[in-house]
Amino acid sequence: MAIIETTMDVSRLRALTKYIFSVPRYYASATAIVLLSLSFGFILDGRFLSGFLVFGVPAISSAVVSTAMTRSWSRGLLIRRSMFLALISMLLIAFFLFVPFVFARSHTSLLLDSLIMGQAFAF
Repeated sequence: MAIIETTMDVSRLRALTKYIFSVPRYYASATAIVLLSLSFGFILDGRFLSGFLVFGVPAISSAVVSTAMTRSWSRGLLIRRSMFLALISMLLIAFFLFVPFVFARSHTSLLLDSLIMGQAFAF
């Protein structure tokens, strides 16, 4: 009976392999973070540096810090996974910020609230 159950578990596991994907190298994700944050800054403020300071620096630093913090007890969070997660989180935060920015540029409290909401969703 145990052999049949093991065979079923393997077949279930084999069916789940379609959900596994490979994460790009860390430098590809870091390059995307830098380029996207520079373009976000240009769109939002007309200056490249402001977008890098608001989006890029927190994304890259969170990827590096989270990898360093979890290295002592877990080998599962690699720098490339952490950098990819930071990229996805940055895109989510930028989405939550850009939607109100398009409709209400002068309402700074709405923009701040949407930035906080994006941070909450990314967290």
